[in-house]
Amino acid sequence: MKNFFFLLCIVLISSCNSENNNDIHLFNDYFFDLSYNEKEIDISENSKNIYFDILENKNIQIPLFKCIKSLDYFIFIGLPVNTSFSEMKTSTLIGQNLSVSNNISSSSFIHKTYFNNESYFSEYTYSIEDNMVYILTVTDSKIISDSLFNQKSLFERLNSKNN
Repeated sequence: MKNFFFLLCIVLISSCNSENNNDIHLFNDYFFDLSYNEKEIDISENSKNIYFDILENKNIQIPLFKCIKSLDYFIFIGLPVNTSFSEMKTSTLIGQNLSVSNNISSSSFIHKTYFNNESYFSEYTYSIEDNMVYILTVTDSKIISDSLFNQKSLFERLNSKNN
C-alpha cells in the first residue's frame, strides 16, 4: 500500500510539472495555441513540398518553422527573413490561379484569404517585437477557412506567456 501511495504521489507531481502541449513555442515568450484536433507534426518532405509549392511565386524568404495538421487542414508557420513588413503587405499568392477574397492590414498584421475551385488559403503575418510570424493555412472547406482562419481567430491564437 505504501508503494502504491508513493507511486501515486510521483505521478501527480510529475503531471503537475508537465509542459502544456496545447501550444507551440515560437520565440521569446510567444506561443501559437493549438485547437483540440490539431497536432504539430514533423516537417517532412511532403509538408515542405506543399508549403513551398504554395509559396512558389513569392519573392520573399519564409523558411518553414512549424507544421500543424488536422483532419481537414494544414497550418504552416514560417518566420520571414531578410524582408520588411511593407514587403509582406505587397506580396501575394496570386501565381496559383487564386482569387483574393479578403485583404486586411494594419500596422501590426496582414490577413489575406484566397480561393480556387479546390482549396481555401489564408495568410496571416503578425509583427511582434520587431519580428514577424507568418501563418499559412490550407483547407478544402470554406466553412473552416471562414471560421478558424479569419483575422480575429488567428490573432487570438498568438499569445504571450507574459500576458
